[in-house]
This record gives sequence, C-alpha cells and structure tokens, in this order.
Amino acid sequence: MRVAGIVGGRTLPSARLRIVQHVDSLKDLDINVDVIYPAISSFARPPYWPEHLSRYSAGPYFLAWEATKIATRIPQVLSSRAYDVTWLNRQLYPRIPTFEFAINKPMILDVDDAIWLKRPLGTFQAKLNAKMAEVIIAGNSFIADWFSRYNSNIHVIPTAVDTTKFCPKKLDPKVEKTKFVIGWVGTHSNLKYLYSIEEALTRFCKDHSDAQILVACDKRPRFSSVPQRQLRFIQWSDANEAYLIQEMDVGLMPLFDDDWCRGKCSMKMLQYMACGVPVVVSPVGMNKTVLKMDDIGLAARNDNDWLETLETYYSDKTTLRKLHGANGRKIIENEFSAAIIAKRLAAIFHSIT
Repeated sequence: MRVAGIVGGRTLPSARLRIVQHVDSLKDLDINVDVIYPAISSFARPPYWPEHLSRYSAGPYFLAWEATKIATRIPQVLSSRAYDVTWLNRQLYPRIPTFEFAINKPMILDVDDAIWLKRPLGTFQAKLNAKMAEVIIAGNSFIADWFSRYNSNIHVIPTAVDTTKFCPKKLDPKVEKTKFVIGWVGTHSNLKYLYSIEEALTRFCKDHSDAQILVACDKRPRFSSVPQRQLRFIQWSDANEAYLIQEMDVGLMPLFDDDWCRGKCSMKMLQYMACGVPVVVSPVGMNKTVLKMDDIGLAARNDNDWLETLETYYSDKTTLRKLHGANGRKIIENEFSAAIIAKRLAAIFHSIT
C-alpha cells in the first residue's frame, strides 16, 4: 500500500510524532508512506519580519504571505493523486479550509489537538474534513468524542514514544549528583503553562539552593522571579531532547483547565515517563487518564500542590522517585511505544483498502 503523508511542515511536533516517526516501522508492515512537505511551514513567520512584532501587524504583507503559504499546499494535493491512501495530519492549513476537497481519497484524518477551537474557521474546517475522511485517528478520547458527531469511524491512537531513543539514563554509581533538576520541555508557545506555576518554582528554588530549573525550548523563558542562577536554559533540538530529559529528577507538565488543554495528548508527560522520570502534572484531560494507569507521578492543581509535590520528591531522594520512574517506563513500553502504535496504525490502513 502506498500512502501520501501530508503534513504542515518539517519541524512541527505533530508531523514528526504522528506520522514521520512511523515511516520505517510501517514499511516493515507493508505500508509505504511518503511524507509530502509543503515548501513553507504552516507557522512560518513572514521573511525579515521583526521577531518582537506580531505577524498580524504586517497588514497586506501578512495577507500576501499567508496566501503564498496556502498556495504551497497545491503541490501536496496534486501529489496525493499518485497514492492509494492519503494520511492528513490535522489539516492542510490551520484555521481555514483550503484544498482538502481535492485530496485523493480515501483519506485518513489524524488529529492530536482541539483544532476546532482555532479561529476564524477552525470549527467549520474540522467538520468538513471529518465528513470527507474515511477514518479519523484521534490522539485522545476528548478529540474522538468531538469528531464522533461528524464521523462514526474513529480510532483513538495515542502519540507514540520511541523507546529506544527515550530511555532511562544509565547511572554511574561513582558519580554523585549535586543538583535536584526540575525539567520542562516544549515550544515557546507553551511557555505560558510553565509561567503559570512560576510562584511555586520560585519558592522551591529559594528554599533549596541545590534545585535547578532546566528548560529545553526554542526560546529562552522570561521568568520574572525564578532565580537566574538556578535556571538552566538549553536550546531545544531533536538531537538533545532525550538526553536533557534523562538529566531530570522530575518532569513537569502544567496545563490550564480548558478545552484546548483537554485536547492535548500528554506528549511531554509520556517522554518523561519513557526516560524513567517521575512526573508532576496538571490532572487535565489525557494527563489525568495516564496518571490513573499506575503510580507514575503526582497531580498538582494550584501553587501549594506544585510546591508540596516537588518537596515530596526532593525529600524522598530515591525510593519514591525510582518506583514512579520504573512504573512510568513500564507503561510506555506496554501502551505507548512506537513499535506497538505502528501495528495499530497498520491495521487501520489495511482495513480501508
């Protein structure tokens, strides 16, 4: 079977994790996926536009830039005609319908966010795409429930973790660790969630001089109160992501309690778990579901919770952190590994042809 994998850009997390990482495994299962990238990524800013200015302030220049990006989706649509199945990641272009009607069918729509919440026409676009799809693959049950109103052929397939890349660090008993590392990995657009617990992080750092906040991101965080000497910022890259998580004693995933966050697929949390790192997370959406699978981490709903959970792991030093880390790794191996998810995806592809 030949599959056209249509994504929004080469570096977009959804594209990498939902489609690209499965290409080799699916090939071994007789599903040959060619990933077709657009010439311009969905979220690329206008060339030479100052970083501190919103792209929306560009006026006619912005509109021309957006039109150019949309036009680069036409070759993707035309290329899909040469394949047996089209595997569409989210949509051709965010927020507005474009050329989805011309994509070669049957089409599998793969969604890992609450994309219908995006303005101006996210809801209209999501409905149209759902009705055109042969199958919808949803990253969690919240997404599946919303799309079930427009398509009855829905499969909940979580975002997979490469367990060979994301794995526990081999510790050298001769090396004594001097820092208690609290880590967060993500893109700058999600820093707002980390900022929401800044007060708790600040209090914890002031109480523990050996605490370190490790942030791996495409942009440096701008905390207002976290002691800078206890902040370690590393420019994120695909090559260093797993290594940085392995350096953590605790992995954080704070979220807001809203529908957008209920649509998230807990990727940070799953990556921490794969590396044997205990987690402290907001019990929202899929985070709450994963927390219930075993003793893998702690839930935090407010500043006091965040502070108390960090204190719990700090005071424990070994036993609880090791137990939660080991349990988390086991869950990833049994439920979320890329090898297991690839087999579930292959079964879906074979069922529609």
